[in-house]
Amino acid sequence: MRINDCEIYQDDLKTSFEHVVDSNKIYKKIVMITGATGTIGSFIVDTLMRANRDKGSDITVVACGRSKSKLRDRFDFWKNEEKKGLLIYATLDILDDKLVDILEDDLGKDIAIDCVIHAAGNAYPSAFIDHSEETVKGNILGTKRLIDFAAKYGCKRFVYVSSGEAVSVKPEDEKVIMELYEKTAGNNLYDDYYREVLKLVVSKGARYCYPISKVAAEKMCLEKNDRNYSDISFLVVRPCHTFGPGITGDDDRAHVQFAQKAVHKENIILNSAGSQLRSYNYVADAASAILSVLSSGNKETIYDICSKDNVITIKGLAEIIGEVSNVQVVVNAPDERDAILQSPIKRQVLDASKLIELGWSSAFDIKSGVRHYIEILNYVGENKHGI
Repeated sequence: MRINDCEIYQDDLKTSFEHVVDSNKIYKKIVMITGATGTIGSFIVDTLMRANRDKGSDITVVACGRSKSKLRDRFDFWKNEEKKGLLIYATLDILDDKLVDILEDDLGKDIAIDCVIHAAGNAYPSAFIDHSEETVKGNILGTKRLIDFAAKYGCKRFVYVSSGEAVSVKPEDEKVIMELYEKTAGNNLYDDYYREVLKLVVSKGARYCYPISKVAAEKMCLEKNDRNYSDISFLVVRPCHTFGPGITGDDDRAHVQFAQKAVHKENIILNSAGSQLRSYNYVADAASAILSVLSSGNKETIYDICSKDNVITIKGLAEIIGEVSNVQVVVNAPDERDAILQSPIKRQVLDASKLIELGWSSAFDIKSGVRHYIEILNYVGENKHGI
């Protein structure tokens, strides 16, 4: 079954858009979304398409991913919107040096882009460990190339989707990153910036490639507010741990493993004490928050994407998933691989105050979000559109 055929999923799309602050500001806009088949990116695409059907909002979405066939397969529910020109597919691989040329070939040089939500990039632990260099390259050089494309085609607002893990980067390392930026990228030496950040990652360990390169990309975006990109407002969002349907096949984040066990009615295996404290969000809330920043956010501000009350340990989340699914949680000692994959961050609690100042509010607590998550996955089954 297709995920978009699920009534609960469709209701969540509607609820999400209803919680977007000043949503009318993105009516009739052309919005490019990278990472469009990922958990957050795919939900935002679906939310905007649902808004087009419900409200006639006339939002054109340019959905970007590495495979057009995969994009068409994932979003075939919106064929009528595609026929109307409201859904356009484009090939984008943030590791490709010819990213701009490929986008131009796909979209034509007459395309106009009003907004970009850049959500592409490695986002799960095994990719950080096994492909740390690619993770850094995509976050820095891929983002730079996308900024170049956006600037060339009239973009006015560019939202960089960073990560809540960025809060784990120590102040002294942030200072080093800023110094590296000034020395390299500040002088348009972006390849040098990438190489210097990669050296910093090597000195810290592969698992740190994700938060360090995310902070490096944040600095690059925020600095561009003052450097030769006066027509574009660059905004940064840091989503907390976000759960929801739209899981990619290689995703090995803890909550994904928990959900996969739960829908197969197997015990949830916790390969640690699970004592790490985290902010968690259901993807419908993450999507409405990011779209709220797109519509109304201040370019001088980094927005934590979280709900102030949704704070729980990893074990606590596993227990809620187990309760909703009627399966047990079993705690095991981690093997060597599991120990390497685990985040070194013991406490990752974000601050929703800046989102609340915009007027945003969440629609789901952890338990209701988990319930919808599992019910949608059960509806979809083992179909590639869900798990």
